[in-house]
Amino acid sequence: MRFAWLLLALMLGGCASLPPDRAVQHADWTMRVAHLQSAADWRLDGRVAVRVDGKGWQASLRWQQRPAGYEIDIYGPLGRILARLRGNPRTVVLQTARGERYQAADPERLMNQALGWQLPVQGMRYWLLGVPVPGEATEGLALDADGRAQTFRQAGWTVTYDNYLGGPADRSLPQRVTLVRPGVRVRLVVDSWDLGHAG
Repeated sequence: MRFAWLLLALMLGGCASLPPDRAVQHADWTMRVAHLQSAADWRLDGRVAVRVDGKGWQASLRWQQRPAGYEIDIYGPLGRILARLRGNPRTVVLQTARGERYQAADPERLMNQALGWQLPVQGMRYWLLGVPVPGEATEGLALDADGRAQTFRQAGWTVTYDNYLGGPADRSLPQRVTLVRPGVRVRLVVDSWDLGHAG
């Protein structure tokens, strides 16, 4: 009888703690989120494909994030700039290669008006770094063995990471990101990252 109680106590004790690898993974993720959600000075160069209700667009882009706001240059297939989007917490301005200028508080609406397609810019500010938008509900979070996001759902979008670039896991950044919501699919491939670039 004493042995049975001892066995039961050991089993309950085992259920009360996470397996070591899951505990480490959770710690890695927590540190990663704290580091990357606070990153306000970075740049990426990449390619994006957008599909909306069966129609598709492709472009290259350079995204420069600064503490005061962001600047996104969008290029056509031959490397010619199509549009430049500049935004801060107060306003967003989009200027096309033809000299047309649009201004509003909503970058998505501006892009749709000027280009016929749009990116979820406000969410991508964080999703491109591999972390959720702070302060917003996140569902379905799955992590890889290095404590990096594989997928999660936020603001109506399912965000999936197919590959990461960089050195150690705690410093690596997404290379292939897919964003999906009903009727819309955005796929971005990053060619280069510069975390901490301000020029």
